[in-house]
Amino acid sequence: MDRIRYLFFFLAVLLDAGNLPAQQQQVADSLEQIYLADTLYGEAKLELLRNLAFHHTNSKPDKSLKYADELIALAGEMENQLYLFRGYYLKGNTYSQQDNLDEALASVQYALELAQQDGNFSAVASTYMLIGTIYYDSGEIQRAVESFDRSISIYRDPKVYETLGGVSALGDVLTNVGYVYLDAGEYKKAEDLLDEAAEIYTSIDDKKRLTYVRGNQGILNVRLGNYNLAEQYLTEVIPLLEEDGNFEPVAEYQASLAEVYLNRGEFKKAHKMAEEGLFHAQRLGMKDQINKSSLLLAKLDYELNNFKEAYGHLNLHMQYKDSMDTESVDIARLERDMADLEREKLDGELELQNQKQKQQRAALWAIGATALLLIFIVLGGYGRYRYIKRTNRTISAERDRSEELLLNILPKETAQELKDNGHVLAKRFESVT
Repeated sequence: MDRIRYLFFFLAVLLDAGNLPAQQQQVADSLEQIYLADTLYGEAKLELLRNLAFHHTNSKPDKSLKYADELIALAGEMENQLYLFRGYYLKGNTYSQQDNLDEALASVQYALELAQQDGNFSAVASTYMLIGTIYYDSGEIQRAVESFDRSISIYRDPKVYETLGGVSALGDVLTNVGYVYLDAGEYKKAEDLLDEAAEIYTSIDDKKRLTYVRGNQGILNVRLGNYNLAEQYLTEVIPLLEEDGNFEPVAEYQASLAEVYLNRGEFKKAHKMAEEGLFHAQRLGMKDQINKSSLLLAKLDYELNNFKEAYGHLNLHMQYKDSMDTESVDIARLERDMADLEREKLDGELELQNQKQKQQRAALWAIGATALLLIFIVLGGYGRYRYIKRTNRTISAERDRSEELLLNILPKETAQELKDNGHVLAKRFESVT
């Protein structure tokens, strides 16, 4: 998803940074000379580092990060919370410009914590604005809108709104959220927010910011079919942005103006405007805009019977469309791979659970068999005990009967002798058992 590139406010609202001069290489070069002279100390050195990081953001991002890191280190030594916040904010913004969104978010989240600790509501609000842009660039529209809404709620607070920075920053975030809704096709929401932003910038006579709002309103009115109003806005802002050297929004605004001419049947005029937009988009590496402008030119070439040129522009459109589709396919493939991995993990867990259940069932069968065997052993032992006991009683009874018979048969003297020594006879019978 394309960056919300149409506002400069992220750096301009760095608390008291609204008076910073335009971001020009000659300014950066002059600041470099002061830096090399190494004559500044304390807060003056902090301010110099902030300006160096700011002015190098787009032209030399590596230098911007270098000065931001130096600003963070020095502000940390001096325990200056405000400049520490500004260092992390600038660092996050530079990473965001480079599409290094993970690093950008990490730096800006730390800046947010510093601003919250310091109770600086304007800093908190501007940081939420930048966080929203990072989320927008990463395709997380809902999170982007949530961050923007938090910023809006802070700047609607009268305590913040009373300051000029609060008023202009409120217009900034309204413009950003308006563009998000415009890009998402929520035209009524986009219209309301852009109209409010335009009122704010008009009330404070901020023509520069109003230029971006008018450009976005131009795109909106093209989408709504209000071609006269769209032409009015777009023809007004394109020359101003060209004069300022800001060609990224110009590329989209020119393509939108070409659509106006196309719908009116002014094909040559539309073709010229679309060609200019494609030139800027290719020069600046704006993939999405190259994709859109080349398709628009293919349609115009067809209308003008320039079939060879139409084929070339259509081929360029397909080339960039396929490139962007490949990115989507790669994301889809990654999502599928992650889903397969989760499914394999779940299957493994289920297999492990089945194995445990099988082991538990086997253990239960073993316990049951052991218990049954023990029951048989106990019952067998008990049966044997009863058998032996019955046998002993029978033998004892037989012994007593035999002794009685024997005593009755033997002579009287012999029988008496045997009675006197009966224990011997008994022992003999016991030995038999």
